Amino acid sequence: MRVVLLAAILAGPFAQGQTAGDPGIGSSRDEVIARYGPPRATMSAGTREILTFASGRVILENGRVTRMDTPRAGAAEQPPPRARAPAPVAPAPPAARPPPAEREPWLTDFTAAQAEAAASHRRILALFTGSDWCPACIEFEQNVAHHPDFLATTRPSFVLLRLDYPMQHALPPALRAQNEALRRRYTIKAYPTLLILSADGATSVKVDNTVSRHADGITDFYVQAVDEARHEKPGEKKWWWPF
Repeated sequence: MRVVLLAAILAGPFAQGQTAGDPGIGSSRDEVIARYGPPRATMSAGTREILTFASGRVILENGRVTRMDTPRAGAAEQPPPRARAPAPVAPAPPAARPPPAEREPWLTDFTAAQAEAAASHRRILALFTGSDWCPACIEFEQNVAHHPDFLATTRPSFVLLRLDYPMQHALPPALRAQNEALRRRYTIKAYPTLLILSADGATSVKVDNTVSRHADGITDFYVQAVDEARHEKPGEKKWWWPF
């Protein structure tokens, strides 16, 4: 009885989890290999030998098991844990499109201006200008034609049309012929001249830029002039009394 109890104590934790037929303390090297298969690695030092298996290792002395560092004798090698599939990556949102470039507010094609005016139920504000020789025209184009206040006032009611008569550079032949025909049609003799035209071009009102106005600057001056002309009727004459 003492011998059996002593063997149990010596086996200690190494016998835990073993099942019948599993090698234990005192088993031979051949029994261990028969049960677990060839070891992954072996290491010898004198009469001591260490056999390494997937589930642990076995230490032998003179060919007999003296210690078993295995969690459970006869346990099969556990497969490595499966890698988790990576979380799906949300697609990147499409790049925001840049806002479209704003169109040049002043058209140069009379036919296109007529079509746009008819479609939008507006009239045409036509500028007759000498862009490279007329000082007043140059000042208007630099300080008024593209000024936000002027555009905000005129574009809701008018399609803007620019008719140029340069002296130092040539226009395309078709554009030059168009502008010359309109100059003769509306009897333009001074620059810059602003005319308010009906969409069909049949009627016109001249914007008076020769009278004095209480204005905050040249832009305000032309805003007032266009606003006054928009309320005139075609053919209506202005009377000026010196007294």
